[in-house]
Amino acid sequence: YRNWLVESPEKGLIGRGLVRDVTDRAKLKAQIKHSQRMESMSNIATGISHNFRNILAGIMTSSQLLQLKYQEDPELQKYSSQILRLAKMGTDLITDLFQFARKDSDKPKTIINLAEVLRETCRLISSSFDKKIDIRTNIPELLIIHGNHAALSQVFMNICTNARDAMPDGGVLHIVAEKEKDRTVITVTDTGLGMDEQTTERMFDPFFTTKEPGVGAGLGLSTAYGIVKDHKGEIEVHSQKDQGTSFKISFPSPSSMNNVDKQSASEIVPGKGEKLLIVDDDTTVLESMEELLLTLGYSTNSVVSGQKAIEEYKKWRPDLVLLDRNMPVMDGPATTKKLLDVDPNAKIILISGYEEEGPEGIDAQLKNRIKGYLIKPFDAEELSQIIFEAVNK
Repeated sequence: YRNWLVESPEKGLIGRGLVRDVTDRAKLKAQIKHSQRMESMSNIATGISHNFRNILAGIMTSSQLLQLKYQEDPELQKYSSQILRLAKMGTDLITDLFQFARKDSDKPKTIINLAEVLRETCRLISSSFDKKIDIRTNIPELLIIHGNHAALSQVFMNICTNARDAMPDGGVLHIVAEKEKDRTVITVTDTGLGMDEQTTERMFDPFFTTKEPGVGAGLGLSTAYGIVKDHKGEIEVHSQKDQGTSFKISFPSPSSMNNVDKQSASEIVPGKGEKLLIVDDDTTVLESMEELLLTLGYSTNSVVSGQKAIEEYKKWRPDLVLLDRNMPVMDGPATTKKLLDVDPNAKIILISGYEEEGPEGIDAQLKNRIKGYLIKPFDAEELSQIIFEAVNK
């Protein structure tokens, strides 16, 4: 708002003013600030998740050690199994959060199991949505499409969050997935407030929202729409005021399924006395890991830093090094390079609470020089299999 005085020959001094509506500009500024806050929260959550993975790694390793060492004690087997089951639930939750928060939605698409994306979303919303919302699912084991896991996680999380907000007093959220001829179809239905025709027509517009200022940026559904279209998919919405909303999303099925990963049978592969050097700055994880590997039939030694790892490698010449990715002073990648300078044939597995891909992952050159990348926490079966493969490569 501006005003000023102007002298008029007829009327003398008169006031003039200019009023400019800056509502849209203020909304855009608020939305940008909200987006920046969410970016910061994502970075904080990633760091916390990494530390939580380290904690879960210690719990899982100790629980599995109890199971292996006291197989004849039914009480210990019972309680250690319960601890292990709960730790794995925590692991699933952290993995789902990582998938959702990853910033690599522009990563090239691959053959993925969309059913697993949906199950991850359901685990997340089940643990975070109000219990007044009854979440029902009908998802088959396998739904193969060509897509990006992280981006599609964002699609379904955004749609489910929108459904939650439409049911402030509770209701039913139903997620159904199925094959229809040459397409994979997912239907997400809620029993919420619904939308009128005018709102339905604008719901995918960027920055359009019916929520109070500061509650939503109006980008969730527009982002979902863009990702679906980028996957050559279709998205339809049916909604009526006070009668709920239904999203129907469909994707073309790939013509070939040759690249689908097949999970190997879950079994422990025992060692034959091979020498393993374990490197981790967390002594709690180090001690339980060393004892577990001794129980699995390996000869072990352990150190708490990259520099000590290099010194010990020169003296002991292990068959394999299990190396923590994140350590102070000299981290896993730096230690790997120095170990390979000492012995170009050194076999190294990196262990981390971060994913192999993404901003906190490792580069392609380093990936080609190591024998494996293991994400914390892991179970004894997975650990024994990756060690067996690395030692025998």
